[in-house]
Amino acid sequence: MLIKGNKHITIPEMADRTGISVKGIEKIISILKREDRIERIGSRKAGYWSVKK
Repeated sequence: MLIKGNKHITIPEMADRTGISVKGIEKIISILKREDRIERIGSRKAGYWSVKK
């Protein structure tokens, strides 16, 4: 939901808003990428998240 609300959100921002550690957010993102539910478009600095499903 955070990515849908702000496609430019960073992992540390997600961690702050949810109370989950940065490592925890990275693990969740890895799972969502593997399930082809999200993808990162562009670079880490200038890119954004895209929700597929």
